[in-house]
Amino acid sequence: KFRKKLNNLKDLIAENEYSISQNEYKLKKNRIDLNKWISKAKSEKEIISQKLENNLGEIASKKLKAEEILESIKKGIKRKINLKEKERDSETKSLEEAKNQKVSEINAFISENKSTSNKRIKELKKEQTSELDKKGADTKRLNIIDNRLNNITKDLDFIKDNETIVIEYNKDKRELFDRVPQLKVDKISLEKKQDSIINDHKIELNKINAKCSKQKNFVESIQSKIDEFNNDLKELENFKISDAFLSIKNHYDNSETIAEFDKQKKATTLIREIIDKHSSNLQTYEELRQSVNLFNGNFDETNIFSFKTKLITKEDFLNFASDLKEFIEEDKIKEYEKRVNDRFANIIHLIGRETTELNSKQGEIEKIIRKINDDFLGKNFIEAIKSMEIKTLDSSNTIVRLLIQIKEFNDENSLALGKLNLFTSSESDSKNQKAIDLLKQLVKELEKSKNSNLTLSESFDLQFRIIENDNDSGWVEKLSNVGSNGTDILVKAMINISLLNVFKVDASKKFKDFKLHCMMDEIGTLHPTNQKGILRFANERNILLINGSPTSQNATDYKYTYKLAKEQSKTNSKKYITKINRLVKKVNTKVLN
Repeated sequence: KFRKKLNNLKDLIAENEYSISQNEYKLKKNRIDLNKWISKAKSEKEIISQKLENNLGEIASKKLKAEEILESIKKGIKRKINLKEKERDSETKSLEEAKNQKVSEINAFISENKSTSNKRIKELKKEQTSELDKKGADTKRLNIIDNRLNNITKDLDFIKDNETIVIEYNKDKRELFDRVPQLKVDKISLEKKQDSIINDHKIELNKINAKCSKQKNFVESIQSKIDEFNNDLKELENFKISDAFLSIKNHYDNSETIAEFDKQKKATTLIREIIDKHSSNLQTYEELRQSVNLFNGNFDETNIFSFKTKLITKEDFLNFASDLKEFIEEDKIKEYEKRVNDRFANIIHLIGRETTELNSKQGEIEKIIRKINDDFLGKNFIEAIKSMEIKTLDSSNTIVRLLIQIKEFNDENSLALGKLNLFTSSESDSKNQKAIDLLKQLVKELEKSKNSNLTLSESFDLQFRIIENDNDSGWVEKLSNVGSNGTDILVKAMINISLLNVFKVDASKKFKDFKLHCMMDEIGTLHPTNQKGILRFANERNILLINGSPTSQNATDYKYTYKLAKEQSKTNSKKYITKINRLVKKVNTKVLN
């Protein structure tokens, strides 16, 4: 009744698949067109950018030419300005020279006219005298009067020039010379007063000198103290730079500690004492450091006493020395000895208990191996493998052997190890030492080992015996020594299938029909006959194999044959998905799954 619907759905699926294929074709075409447009846009972009670069180059060259023209114009303007300035200076200089020449000519003209005017005055005077003589005047008397007038004019000029001196003299005469007698009397009285004042001054001066000398001595004493303080301060400033100051800096900042110092001592004396003590402390510290390094050379970083072996700072060495002193005074080594004895005894007991638990699994392992051997004998469909057997041996692992040895030693001497008790004897020290040696050996082996965990498979060794056709491999530890590569893969597959069957049987007790699916890759390496045999070997045990092979050699041995292919995701082009396509289905016959 669903056939019509199924046919419609199939048609719809076919149409959708056709549309999908068409769309994929269109998508590819559009992608090609897109790539063309992208390349075309890229080329056009390059052409435009090239044009822009060329235009930019032309503009840059024009700019350079314009700058050169501007520079030449500026130089021309500057040259013209310099020429105009030179013309101005030369014209100014010529005008200055013309002015000077004109002034000199005027001065020469004045001097010449003055001499002529003097001559003219003399000539006029002669004419005057001659004219007076003609009219009957006494010219001699006139000459005498003129000479007298000249002399009187000179005297008047002299009086005028010395008038101020006469005035000053009259003032001094009135104020000094006329008062000389009174001044002499005043002088005598003032001299007497001077003598009395001088005597009083000498008395006061002596008193002041005495006070001054006392004050000077006081000032000198204070100055000497100030000099001492200054020297102390200078010494202190120099001292603050030294290493000795750093050692007492905390005490220097504490005012209560400073108050305890002897105030009678100078700072320089105290500084010298501090430096001496600092030097002695450095020497003592150096001796202490050498002793500590010599002592530490006996220990490693993980020593049992937790001593620090990497000491760097001074505080590290001092703390180490203090802790070591306390360690010796309180005799902590006995306490450590007790702790170590208890610790290694507990370690020995713990290793013994854990090793016992590890060995307790050996019975279960033997039981599983026995089931695997029985399972192979019961159902074997592989003709090439006639017989397969597995057995266990003691572990060849060095750590496991040491653990077993420590476990046996603990079983024999569990009561004699560790601290003293009622069961210890005189041989306890040697047994404790042997236990320590075993632990040391275990630590060395653990350090050599690359693995941090010990697996159950390392607690025992497996050996295999495979009879392939007429070839007996004997007891071997590796399956690679059994035979060829195909035989190696075949035996490994059989062992894994048998092991899965044993665990499946134990797990499926509550279920009647319990099947298990497994994946076996690269089955194409096996021969077709062995492929069919391994399929029956697994199917008879309700283990359904999904076998992977690059080629399908015998499709009739399988119920379904699929082909796996990776395709690009339609939603994300960077993502790939695995598509499973069924190729063959075997129907209406009983086949191996």
